[in-house]
Amino acid sequence: GWRRPVRSSGVGCKAAAKMRPCLLEQYIIRKRRGRQVPSLGVVGDVSADHRAHAQSGGISSEVRFLGAIDDEGLSEAYSEALIYVLPSDEEGLSVAIQEAMASGLAIISTDCGGPSTIVQPGRTGLLTPVGDAAAMAAAIDQLLSDEQATSAMGERCRGVAQDLFSRWRAGRVSVEA
Repeated sequence: GWRRPVRSSGVGCKAAAKMRPCLLEQYIIRKRRGRQVPSLGVVGDVSADHRAHAQSGGISSEVRFLGAIDDEGLSEAYSEALIYVLPSDEEGLSVAIQEAMASGLAIISTDCGGPSTIVQPGRTGLLTPVGDAAAMAAAIDQLLSDEQATSAMGERCRGVAQDLFSRWRAGRVSVEA
């Protein structure tokens, strides 16, 4: 098990507007298989359909719809999470992934464009096919089953974020260009 307890936002998703059914569906799959199901913290506004899906799937007690939160609340949510999940259908260079990486979280994202340019499978996280809830559930199982490997991924994420996304680095690249 994890050295630190699985807290209330064990898995995080920042962009509720981009939350696809596969994120909730993978939780339903994992619960039906008797897998460890840490609660899911979802930041941003959600539709009544999302809430109904969680309710009908029997996972409403595991899902926390946090709504819009300020930077301090977002920082707290990242610090409580074990991993970060981005279930988008398409994405550019995701600011949410950059924030999660800077927070030292291993990433699970759909292979939907931009994330595949920064998520290094097996090193900083895992990529799953778009819309494939079973693959996302398997990826989450993989990361939650190996705390040491997931923590190492998170540390590599923090390093990547410092190397690629820091203001100093961005300014240096701009000056050199």
